[in-house]
Amino acid sequence: MLPAPRPSLHITDDDGTGSLHFTSATYDTGESVGSASFGVTRTGGTTGALAATCGTTDLFSADPDVDYDSTPDVPTLNWSNGEGGTKYCVIDILEDSLVESPETFGLVITGDVSGQTTATVTIVDDDGTGTLQFSATTYTGAESGGAITVVVTRTGTSGTVTVDISTSSSGSTAGADVDYVADSGLLTFVNGDSSETWTIMPIDDAIVEGTEHFHVVLSNPSGGAVLGSPSTAQVNITDNESPLPSITDITPASGTILGGTVVTIYGVNFTGATSVTFGGYACTSLSVLTANTITCVTPAHVAGTVDVVVTTPAGSNSTSGTANDYTYTGGPTITSLSPDTGLANGTTVVTITGTGFTASGTTVRFDGIVAIHSFVDSETLVAVAPAHSAGVVDVSVTTPGGTSPNTIADDFTYTGASVPVVTLLSPASGPIGTTVTIAGSGLTGATLVTFGGVAATFTVNSDAQITASVPSATPIGTVDVRVSTPSGTSANTAADNFNNTSSATTVTYTLFFRFTLIVWTGQNNIGALAALKGLENPDNPNTNNVLAFIGAIWRFDAATQTFKAYFPGSDGVPGANDFTTLQSGVGYFIALLNPGTVTWTTLGAQ
Repeated sequence: MLPAPRPSLHITDDDGTGSLHFTSATYDTGESVGSASFGVTRTGGTTGALAATCGTTDLFSADPDVDYDSTPDVPTLNWSNGEGGTKYCVIDILEDSLVESPETFGLVITGDVSGQTTATVTIVDDDGTGTLQFSATTYTGAESGGAITVVVTRTGTSGTVTVDISTSSSGSTAGADVDYVADSGLLTFVNGDSSETWTIMPIDDAIVEGTEHFHVVLSNPSGGAVLGSPSTAQVNITDNESPLPSITDITPASGTILGGTVVTIYGVNFTGATSVTFGGYACTSLSVLTANTITCVTPAHVAGTVDVVVTTPAGSNSTSGTANDYTYTGGPTITSLSPDTGLANGTTVVTITGTGFTASGTTVRFDGIVAIHSFVDSETLVAVAPAHSAGVVDVSVTTPGGTSPNTIADDFTYTGASVPVVTLLSPASGPIGTTVTIAGSGLTGATLVTFGGVAATFTVNSDAQITASVPSATPIGTVDVRVSTPSGTSANTAADNFNNTSSATTVTYTLFFRFTLIVWTGQNNIGALAALKGLENPDNPNTNNVLAFIGAIWRFDAATQTFKAYFPGSDGVPGANDFTTLQSGVGYFIALLNPGTVTWTTLGAQ
């Protein structure tokens, strides 16, 4: 009889140098985001230094240097000995005014890499006329508190659109013209407008009736807009005569599925409370501090949003609306920000406290804008608030486990001088020399106005208006108009698009096998690949695509007494080319792949 096999234990060494790889195989980014960051993380050890070089690949539907900058802002990422975590390849996303389908391009990293060394990025277009929806599913107001305001938001802000709004008693417990004034109206969103408000007046009475509700409904969008979700919202009216407890706020409003989170519940009529339940499970360490405040410790519960119920001898609170909602999450939560205010110029270092933070795959956003951050531990992150206009914004943390719920604990207030904002150009098109009125906010003290990156002469008329002249070197077609002040530079949005209608000149070269020497008189600093493919925005039908005929472009570098090369087939591959743009007045040797002649027409210098 053979002896029984002995069990074995395998120990995986984590003391090696490790390797670098993308945190995801796919990424999505908005067209107007400006710069997009894509995580590269180090795993398998931190001994020694590692490096990765970021690059792009032109294998998909997005065009390099038209839809995105093919040259990364930070081409090389370095990890020192003992350093782990995630760093980011940063790519500029180039916005246009075209309504188009999502487009994709490729990412690649080389160097000390393994595993996920390529990724696909999808650019989502934002030039539509808009989707209209309520900002929340529920709104709450007191019976005696005056008008209740609801907010309708617009995603995509081009053009003028309208939508009907009205109250509805269908499925409601509140009576029209008994508990509230029935009403209807028309909301108009002008070009660049992203939100509108509407108010409903509750009717105060002397009846003990508890919280009642009715609905508001959006219908009949016009101007090319469509309805989003939610298009119907519930409005709660809290009764000021009711002896029942009522919850107005819970802090924090989210926590781990393991329970153990200390929460403070605010409201009215809490005196004598005998129990508090979260999704039907009793909260422990219950303490009734005042008639308006209770503290307790949450029980464990599966992930999801549950109702919090306070019970007193008079009864229990209503569970209508969201004021009594608490969210259990297996992903991250934010319980506090310190500080929770900072300057609009984006220099504030913020400590984010919460749960479920991870060392890799984590993204911090302020109002949707990605912020630079450092991982401290599973309960602490440190981030730098990006520049933003003055006001209150939501901070969110996204990990592989999900995104933190939106609660009052994640509110951050920007103060001080706002970064400039461009909301309207008038006119929005014209030739070089056109005088353009730039409308917006935070324009006082402007130091620079650019059209497509070209500096313009300008006059600051007020904090809300600048007049500028379209400069002579402005590229033909749609360009972005950006305003810079000491507080920052205006964000790239659809509202700052200007169409330069000046006639575009062209230049034609006749190329011979094998080499033809030309002096470049086309657009200065144009991407070599874009020039070979005849890519420009807007498209010029007189240019042509000669990419299939060209094997290489050479130029002589007088400083080093050597020839430098560009190979179209290797565009976007890190280290493959000595140059990627063509410079005015420089001589280039164009190498044809096959015998014969080729005529190449490209845009001339502006």
